[in-house]
Amino acid sequence: MKRRLLQLLLILPPLVMAYAAGWTGHAMQSRSRLESERDYAEMKLHKDLTKLRQRSYGSNYFHSEGVFPEIEDRLAAFDPATSNCSIILSYKGGIGGVDRSLRLDGDGSLTKVRDGGTTLITKVDPERCKAFFLATLKSGILNYSEAVVGLKKDLLSPDGLRSVNDLPDSEMRISVPELGVEKLVTIYAPEFEAENYPDIIEFQAFVRIQNELQGFAPSGYPLWR
Repeated sequence: MKRRLLQLLLILPPLVMAYAAGWTGHAMQSRSRLESERDYAEMKLHKDLTKLRQRSYGSNYFHSEGVFPEIEDRLAAFDPATSNCSIILSYKGGIGGVDRSLRLDGDGSLTKVRDGGTTLITKVDPERCKAFFLATLKSGILNYSEAVVGLKKDLLSPDGLRSVNDLPDSEMRISVPELGVEKLVTIYAPEFEAENYPDIIEFQAFVRIQNELQGFAPSGYPLWR
């Protein structure tokens, strides 16, 4: 009896250790599998949210996915040079009550408006002017909605957000009567919004259009003075 008990005591620890090792290994494998599944789910969610933020939503068919021949025909027939169209970039408010505008008309006239006075800056090449108008119409900015952008911002919480106070509002008015376009977009500090939310298409489109419009002025020209 004592001999069997001694044998059992000798055999039991290795069995317990083997069982414990097996259970630990299984637990580690299960944990690793769960972590992999979680990482995959988070990655997929991030991709899905990115797609949502990089799309524009609204009734503007110029930026819709798919083929719409009637829309393409309307755009192909559009000629800014014979149109009463315009794109106006304005800065309003902030410290000192700023009210300044930069306007591009369909005929290529680039003018600045300040204190009620209008100054012709330059005449933009017709082909460049047409390309700019078409790119703006297709950029997705016509679908801008504060409510939609607000929802997109709620979908992510980027670290290190930059903020700024007391800047004027940035406004962009796009008018193309022939295409039924009359859109006013107002964004406070769009450069900071674009930096904080680099995958929200509306902020990126606004800054891109703003920079290209200002780029039509001769180098060194005092646009806002």
